[in-house]
Amino acid sequence: EATGRLASDPQAPFAALAFKVVADKHASMAFVRVYRGRLQRGDTVLNIATGRTERVSRIYEVHADEHIERTELVAGDIAAIVGLKDALTGHTLCDRTHPVQLEDISVPEAVIDVSIEPRAQSDQQGLSTALALMQREDPSLRVRQDLESGQLILSGMGELQLEVAVERLRAPWPSG
Repeated sequence: EATGRLASDPQAPFAALAFKVVADKHASMAFVRVYRGRLQRGDTVLNIATGRTERVSRIYEVHADEHIERTELVAGDIAAIVGLKDALTGHTLCDRTHPVQLEDISVPEAVIDVSIEPRAQSDQQGLSTALALMQREDPSLRVRQDLESGQLILSGMGELQLEVAVERLRAPWPSG
C-alpha cells in the first residue's frame, strides 16, 4: 500500500508508528500510535524500515511512572511496546501481509559538536554502549570519529541537548 491517510479502523490490518524509543539497561520500549487494526501481546509485526519481523513481548499503557500491562491495542491507542529490537523513532510497524509505510518523522541535521572520551580505556565499551542506546532514543544525536584528530564527536541540535547527553554519559550504563 502507498503512504497516505489511513482510516482509523480497528478491523483493518494493523499499522502503527513508533514515535519515541526509550532504552534502559534491560530493554527498550517503543512508544507507538496505532493508526488502524489491533495488536495483541505475542503478535509478530513487520518493521517497514528494516524489512524484518519482530515479536511484541509486552504492551504497556504508560501514565508518568506507572506502567499498566495491556493485552491488546486498537486503532487510536497510544502505548509502549517491549520486545522490538530494531524499532527506532519514525519506524512503521504493520501487519506482515499488508505492508504500509506511514509518513516518516523528519530529523533535523545536527548543528553543534562536542568532543567526548571515556574516563579510562577500560570505560570504552561502556561509552560505546551508552552512545548506541542514546542514539536509539534520540535520532537527532549523531556520533562520529574525527579522521584528523581521532576524537569521538557527539553532535546535536543545541548546547542544552549536548549538556544533558554528556551528563547522562557520566551516569552508570551497562557494559555490554
